[in-house]
Amino acid sequence: MKPFYSPLTAALCIVTGAALLTAGCGGGSDTTTATPTQTTSPIGTAPVPNPPTGTIPAPTVPAPTVNPDGTITVITPPSEPLDTPLSAEDTEAVAQANEESVTVNAALEQTTYLTETEGGRSVTRAEGEYPKISVDRTETGFVLTVDYGTTPVVTPNGNEITGVFTLTRSRVEKTGTLAFSNVTINGRSITGSVSLTRLEVSRESVSATRTYDITVGGVGRSVGSSDTVAERETRLFTVLTGSSVFTDAETGKSITTVPANLVINPTVNRNFVPQSGSRSITYPVTVGNRTVNVTAVATFSAQSPTTGIVSVSVNGATAQDYTLPRFR
Repeated sequence: MKPFYSPLTAALCIVTGAALLTAGCGGGSDTTTATPTQTTSPIGTAPVPNPPTGTIPAPTVPAPTVNPDGTITVITPPSEPLDTPLSAEDTEAVAQANEESVTVNAALEQTTYLTETEGGRSVTRAEGEYPKISVDRTETGFVLTVDYGTTPVVTPNGNEITGVFTLTRSRVEKTGTLAFSNVTINGRSITGSVSLTRLEVSRESVSATRTYDITVGGVGRSVGSSDTVAERETRLFTVLTGSSVFTDAETGKSITTVPANLVINPTVNRNFVPQSGSRSITYPVTVGNRTVNVTAVATFSAQSPTTGIVSVSVNGATAQDYTLPRFR
C-alpha cells in the first residue's frame, strides 16, 4: 500500500524541513539521522569545535595541546630553584648561629681536660703558666679544676680566657658536670650549667652528651645538648649531632640550630669555626602581617676557618657563598 499524504502532512514536512524524515514524511523503514557538525566535549555535553588539522605553531610560552578527541593537555616546564640573594634575615641568622657556637664550644671544650683524671694527679705548671690544673679523687670519681687566673690567658686556639672551670666525673655512673666561676672568654662573661652523660674518658679522648644552659654576656642564652668527641693530643673537637635554641640578648629573637658532624680544629686554625660538617638554622621571618619559619643550611669546608666563607642554602634553594662577619 502506498503512504497516504494529506495536505496537512505535506505542510508539516515543509515546515520542519528535511532535517529528520519520519515514517509519515519518508515512509517505511528508510529512517535517516543527520550527521552533527560539532563534536561533544568529554566534560559535559556542550558542543565544541572539531579539532583543527595540520601543524599547530609552537608558542613562546607553554601552550595547551589539543588532542584528537578534543581534550587539552598542558605541558608545564620543570621549576628550578631561584638564585635570589641572601636576605638580611638570612645572613643575620647564620652569623648569630656561628657566634653562639664559637663561644659555647670554647667553653665546653674545657671538658677535654678530663683526660687528666686518667693520670689521677695534678699537672705541674711553671710559675705563671696557665691554666693551672688540679685533680682530686672522690669516693665516686674525680674533681678537676682548670684555673686561668684573673688576667686573660691567650690559649693556643686564640681565645683569651679568665676564671675557673670546675669539672666532676663519676666513673661508675659515667656522668659529670661543668661549672663556671668568674669565667670570661674574649671579654664575654660565661655563666650557667653543664651536665655530662654517657661520659667516656681515656688518656686519648673524651666523649659525652653535653646538656647545657649557658648565657654569654652581651650575646644571649643558649639551651641545648650535643654529642661530642674531643681528642687530647690534637685538641680536635667534633660535634656529631644535637640541637640548641639561642635567644639573642638584644632583640629577644630565637633561632634553633642543629649541627651535623662539625669538625673543629682550634689549635691548628686558631678559632672555633668548623672545617667540615654543616649546621641547620631555623629562624623567624616576617612576611606581611604574619611570621614564618625559614631554614638555612650552612656547610663548612677546609677553607672556612681561614676565609670565613660558608655555603648557605635557604629552604632548599641553590647554595650561595657567604663570608662570616668576623672575617671581613
